[in-house]
Amino acid sequence: MMYAPHMPHRWEPWYAWYPVVVDGDSLFWLEFVWRRKRLKGGWNYRTIRSLLEEQVAEMSFPIYEGF
Repeated sequence: MMYAPHMPHRWEPWYAWYPVVVDGDSLFWLEFVWRRKRLKGGWNYRTIRSLLEEQVAEMSFPIYEGF
């Protein structure tokens, strides 16, 4: 297959061993995500979580009042 720099790269599974911000979601760290190279450099990240798993994770963040 020929390399085409103008075409987006394929998604590949990757273990987020440092914190990354996933498109349309929150911060991920020490778990598997999908990533691909951007056309202008850097990476795009996507999650492997289902919608239900995302909602459960979002509800588990503590809410502190008075700060």
